[in-house]
Amino acid sequence: MGPGLGLGGARGASSAGRVGGFELVCDAGPPVPRLGAALAGNGEVVLLFGGVNDESQPLDDTWLYDGTSWPQLSAGGDGSSPRFAAQLAWNGESFVLFSGLGVLGEENVVPAGADTWR
Repeated sequence: MGPGLGLGGARGASSAGRVGGFELVCDAGPPVPRLGAALAGNGEVVLLFGGVNDESQPLDDTWLYDGTSWPQLSAGGDGSSPRFAAQLAWNGESFVLFSGLGVLGEENVVPAGADTWR
């Protein structure tokens, strides 16, 4: 399992601008409109990852909704590749992102792979 969506045990943004394995990038949300984004909640926050924008480009951005604002988060280093139609779930300890579709090819969509990000 790769690094990436490591919100393990995190329940909200800390005063230092970090949430689990993420660092606060900006609090300029909400995120741009998109289709096929992965979305999951844990009862206290909602995490949104990726999707495809209005120019059919897969996205790799991560946003956290805490009930009042949408700060953008960064996993740093080896974050997940841009993708849409992925699955995101809370497993009781962390958010887990898996599957999805990646780069749009000339004729079809190329699978993003069978990787999992936690």
